[in-house]
Amino acid sequence: MYKDYQKSFIWVGVLLILSSCSKKDSDETLTCTAGDNGSVTIVASPTHHGAYAQALNAYIKFNTQDYPGNLPADYDLVAQSNTADNKFYFNNLQCGNYYVYAEAIDTVTHDTLHGGIPIQPTLSSGEFDIILHVSE
Repeated sequence: MYKDYQKSFIWVGVLLILSSCSKKDSDETLTCTAGDNGSVTIVASPTHHGAYAQALNAYIKFNTQDYPGNLPADYDLVAQSNTADNKFYFNNLQCGNYYVYAEAIDTVTHDTLHGGIPIQPTLSSGEFDIILHVSE
């Protein structure tokens, strides 16, 4: 009988320990709202088949993780590439949810390439670098 109580106490202890552990929720909401007037710079580098593609234009949409479409009017900001380093810079943003979409040129076939990515910078200042894969 004493062993039954002992087993019961052990199981209760194990259950208490397991129930006190918590897993971080992957759908955690941010405490900030995407937009301008911040101190974050998003730097996007377009790539195609593992190599950098010649950047044309990039667009960013605030407060979404979903593809808004391929029309410039669907986005909040437009960036042209910096020809010196072939990257797009979105300056003075806040942390939050964004969708970045870019157009580039394949340097071999000269085809126009497109691609997008949802991002969620959580830093309050500094540079947030992304690799943006583009394809035909």
